[in-house]
Amino acid sequence: LIEGKYRHQQFGMIGLDLLIKSAKENGIKELYDHIRLDNPSIHLFIKHGFEIIETTNEYYIVRKIL
Repeated sequence: LIEGKYRHQQFGMIGLDLLIKSAKENGIKELYDHIRLDNPSIHLFIKHGFEIIETTNEYYIVRKIL
């Protein structure tokens, strides 16, 4: 989570890049997250190769196969 005053400074992108890199280095084959439907960060996940695999009344469930 990025505090509001630090948003739009690329920290989310950098953090997600580091998470993906660390997961690969540690042999993790898939990453998942759930993102509220009203959360604009869904676009960040999509740009990083995550796909929406399910949508509930409240969340998108996203996955990235590494």
